[in-house]
Amino acid sequence: MFLLGKIVEKLLSNLGQCDHRRMTSADGKGAKGYGTRGPNPKPERGNRSQPMLNRIISRSRRSLPQPSITSLSKHAVLVMLIGCLPVADLQGAELPSPGGPFEFAVRLYADQELEEARGRFEHLAHLGFSEAQRNLAVMLVKGEGGDRNLPSAYAWLAVAAQQGDAQAKALQPKALALIHDEDERASALKLAEQWQQSYTLDAVMHALEPEYSTAQEKPVTWESLDGIKVVDRVQPVYPPRLANRGIEGSAHLQFLLPDHGHPRDLRLISSAHEDFTAATAAVLPKWKFALESPPPAHLYEQRINYTIGSSHKFEQATQDRIEALASKAESGDVAAMYQLGWALEALPVEDSTLTKAQSLRWLHAAALGGLRDAAYDLNTRVRQGSGCVRDVETATRWKDLAAGLRQPDALRSLANERLRAGNQYEAIYYIKGAAASSGRPTDTARLAWMLATIDLDAERQGQRALDLMDSIKSTYLDQAAWHEIRAAALAETEQWKAAIQEQRRGIRLLQQSDIPTADAKSRLDEYQAQRALRLPLDSTPF
Repeated sequence: MFLLGKIVEKLLSNLGQCDHRRMTSADGKGAKGYGTRGPNPKPERGNRSQPMLNRIISRSRRSLPQPSITSLSKHAVLVMLIGCLPVADLQGAELPSPGGPFEFAVRLYADQELEEARGRFEHLAHLGFSEAQRNLAVMLVKGEGGDRNLPSAYAWLAVAAQQGDAQAKALQPKALALIHDEDERASALKLAEQWQQSYTLDAVMHALEPEYSTAQEKPVTWESLDGIKVVDRVQPVYPPRLANRGIEGSAHLQFLLPDHGHPRDLRLISSAHEDFTAATAAVLPKWKFALESPPPAHLYEQRINYTIGSSHKFEQATQDRIEALASKAESGDVAAMYQLGWALEALPVEDSTLTKAQSLRWLHAAALGGLRDAAYDLNTRVRQGSGCVRDVETATRWKDLAAGLRQPDALRSLANERLRAGNQYEAIYYIKGAAASSGRPTDTARLAWMLATIDLDAERQGQRALDLMDSIKSTYLDQAAWHEIRAAALAETEQWKAAIQEQRRGIRLLQQSDIPTADAKSRLDEYQAQRALRLPLDSTPF
């Protein structure tokens, strides 16, 4: 009895020293060479106030049951281990806000969907995420969602500890103490050594380096777009005040391409001047592209150069800038590495100066340096075989890595996948996570449209949608869409007269670009009949 009392006393002492925080993502964790691996410590795409090439692409309170203790003498060490972990003590703790796959796995655990949560943690653990490795270890110790596996639990804690996870480091010796069989202990130590070489985030990223190739590289021209054909192109207007001062430059935008072939949902990648951005955003919706088949679910890109006569000042300045960036990148500047990774797409660079394979090498270096956008861009390039051998499996791993880092485009891609699989709840979670993680006007607009129109009563928030659209009035480049989304939000809050006015403004802008207006006019009819929109999650105003 005295011994049991001592065990209880020691147990309570240990638990009192534990950090009973909820599971959180890795925000604020240092990344080698550059800031964080969470939200990027750099400007987002879409900030029009920055010069070209200095801009780089971005960004229910529930509780868990306490562990069941049927025999203190049998489970004392186990409780001492799991008591320090957030996965075992979420009583009264608020769960993470919408974010990425790790945060969703926490919610699955909270809902007692243990097998599914364990599978999600395991997938993220193999991608190198220390918080998932730590929480997977807890589930392995407790035998939650599957068999108990102490050697694997210890090994995952060892990997997480190696990556700087303080809780994993504190728990590692306690996990080893649970293993009494010498052969099993030796196995755990060997497994830990192997996994520490393979499953850190850096090790995974190194292993996924593309197989570079310069075969069949095509010159990058200002009018090139893969897989589609321009059938109607309106000449952009050179901004007068820049022309008068002899200022040259370019603007590079991304966009969605609906069935009608006109660019919509414009997003800025880079621009030499805000006037070039405005001129490009004004002309692109008037362009029309021929689509041989339904457009794939990804963004297209277009760069427009603004040069005066036969002047080559802009091209020369570009080459000088490339040389300066290369010097910085070679000295370890991760931002310069990333800019070089995008130089071919953002600037008129000759292939003899920078090849697709070389730009891809710099992109990989930027990902190793901690930039989550570089991870997603690697997914795109490897999937297309741009500068490398095309490899869909490796591309998917890069996309999953980017999603684990809460990269907005990766989260939107995950949302589309979950929606196709019929999982609307998870899709909504990632749409919200993308908007919260990026701050991009396009992600904010997409969230506002969902909040104003979704046919789930629990998810609609008309006033919040209205506030979101007002917050991006000066930064969202698709003004027709801005008016339409705001009209839907006004209708949801039963401000019918204002909704009708906004919708009519949107229709006028569509007509100015010769974009079909049938859908927009049908929405106007709904507002005139004082009916708010009720649409499926995958609807868009485009």
